[in-house]
Parts: sequence; structure tokens; C-alpha cells
Amino acid sequence: MKWGKIIFAGIIAAIIRYLINSGFGYYFQDLYDPISGLWRAMLTPSWTQNVIIVNIIIAFLAVFVYAAVNTGLGKKAEIAKKGIKFGFLVWLLRDVTGSVMTYVFMPVSFALIAAWLVSGFIISLINGLVVAKIYK
Repeated sequence: MKWGKIIFAGIIAAIIRYLINSGFGYYFQDLYDPISGLWRAMLTPSWTQNVIIVNIIIAFLAVFVYAAVNTGLGKKAEIAKKGIKFGFLVWLLRDVTGSVMTYVFMPVSFALIAAWLVSGFIISLINGLVVAKIYK
């Protein structure tokens, strides 16, 4: 494994993930109001710190998995195709399953789930492309 590239890709993926999640969260903040009692206190220093830490952990896990399955995505495939394949698989396994489970077990609106799915799709595809490009 190329550890230097994994670390660099993890940092970039974490920044992209945090920025897009923050943008979607700000834009769709009204969707959280009806269920505000379900969430931890937001916009506090400890909440922000925890969000950043979790984004870093998730990004590094995704990059590590990419490094582990890199050859399985196609030995001669273009970097962009590998990145898109990986991003799509991450989205299916993480965002779709997590969103469905959240919708089934918590009283959240479908609009909020849809926003999560869209933001997750965008993040996963962009990060897949970035990680593939960096790791090549």
C-alpha cells in the first residue's frame, strides 16, 4: 500500500466531505426543525469537533478500503472509471443503507432522507474520483 498517498487522499477526502456536508446541512437546516429533539445539541464547539473527527475517520476508512480493493476495480480501467465505481459502491453501502435504516427507525422526513442521499452521492462520487486520482 502507498501510505503517503493514503494519508494525502484521506485528508483531501475529509475536507471535501466536511465542506459538502456542511453546505447541505446549512441549506436544508429547516428539515431538521420538526425532529430537533432527536439530535445532539448542534453548533457547539464539541459538536463541531466531533463532526470533524468523524468526517476524518470516515474519509480515511474509505481511502483505506479503496487501496485494498484497487486492483479489484479493474486492472486496466481508467482512473476515473475506478473512482466512479468505488464512489458508487461506497454510496450504495453507506448512504443508501444508512438512510433507509434511519427512515425506518426514526421519525425523519423523506425530504431529509432525499437530501442525505443526494449529498452522499455527490460526496461519494467526488471523493471516489479524487482518491483514485491521488492513489493511482
